[in-house]
Amino acid sequence: MTPFTPEKLVAAQKQAADQLQKLGATAFTGLEKFVDVTLEATRSVWVDTAAEALAVLEAKNPRDALAAQASLVKPLAEKTLNYGRTVCAIASETGAELGRMAEGRAVEARKAAAEVLEGLARQAPAGSEAAVAAVKTALDAGQQMADAVQVSAKQALSQAEQQLGAVADALISRVKTGSRRV
Repeated sequence: MTPFTPEKLVAAQKQAADQLQKLGATAFTGLEKFVDVTLEATRSVWVDTAAEALAVLEAKNPRDALAAQASLVKPLAEKTLNYGRTVCAIASETGAELGRMAEGRAVEARKAAAEVLEGLARQAPAGSEAAVAAVKTALDAGQQMADAVQVSAKQALSQAEQQLGAVADALISRVKTGSRRV
């Protein structure tokens, strides 16, 4: 019994194509959300600030122009921060989904590699047990390292998201209170 058969190869290719389609669909869904949010934010800024922008242009003196311009700053800052937060949420959600899909694929790949290794070990000539054991040990060590890197990456991403959220909250708070210091 050989570990590689045409049927297994065709099944693996079909599975890879299906996985690629799912990854593409997930990425495209994230892009659609981003485009929708961007268009809505642009429309909102355009509609909500048109009157204030005209007031700046129609001001009779510099004081009125500055007052009208100042009335634009706070709403635009709030909208910008909310837009940024929404974009980050979309990116985080899409990234998390792609990560889950990649993790699932990695588990499948580990199982397939273990099956191939077991098949090769069964067919290995007598006296090659030490070599097979060394390969298994190397694969296990590589997997443990990959798992450690994955855990560290998840922790780093989580911390970055928390810090970004805290900064956004602080900026929104400052904008709402009208403070110039950030």
